[in-house]
Amino acid sequence: MTKPNTRPNRPRRLADTLCEAYSGDSRVLDTTIPKAIRVVESSTMGKSVIAFDPESPPARAYRQLAREILGVMGLLDGP
Repeated sequence: MTKPNTRPNRPRRLADTLCEAYSGDSRVLDTTIPKAIRVVESSTMGKSVIAFDPESPPARAYRQLAREILGVMGLLDGP
């Protein structure tokens, strides 16, 4: 799930419902990508958020997502 609204209740219920609905046949990843203006700014500059602001929460989350995917695929060597 990308750009979840982190306010309580409704978004949490939605995330729980998605995980429950898809956990049987598909893997639901743990990483979430936070909503942030830096993502929009990076897009207007023609750059990825990782290149534009590597230490922003979305950039960190995208790197975590990549590590998570590599781990699921068995391709991650280290932490």
